[in-house]
Amino acid sequence: MGTASQKWLKIALVGSVCVNLLVVGVVAGAFLRNPDSGGTPPAPPSLRQLTQSLPDARRDDLRQVLRSRLDGQRQSPRERVLAGRALQQALLSDPFDRDAMDRVLSEQRVRINAVFDLSQSALLDTLESMTLAEREAYAQSLRERRPGAGRDGRDRREDGERPPREQR
Repeated sequence: MGTASQKWLKIALVGSVCVNLLVVGVVAGAFLRNPDSGGTPPAPPSLRQLTQSLPDARRDDLRQVLRSRLDGQRQSPRERVLAGRALQQALLSDPFDRDAMDRVLSEQRVRINAVFDLSQSALLDTLESMTLAEREAYAQSLRERRPGAGRDGRDRREDGERPPREQR
């Protein structure tokens, strides 16, 4: 075999490997991205998504309730400045002071958890005040907003499969 034909054989083999890798990548990407194919199912909605999916009037009422409940939880400007300084000091200490940084993060977690708990309680109060029909419409809104929902916004059945076409 001449050098020219060996060169073309190498090029053909490399090209074949590249095309095969491309095909495998496309198939794997489509499989992993599409929840209907048995890939990773979407995560449950976050508290924010749960709130955003409420009807406008309910969401506005919830905001008012949260504002009144969170007034006592907000840091004063002075407290925010002090918390920022503590964070900077902990970050820039040399050697790094793990305990100081842990204290700063723990204080943040306490504040965040308090806000989350108040928000969750307010959302539950809102849901409790809704009629079944309102909650059904709300559940549909959540399904339509979730990542990976079909174009029709319909959810998969509980077993993870799409409903038969005649039920869509």
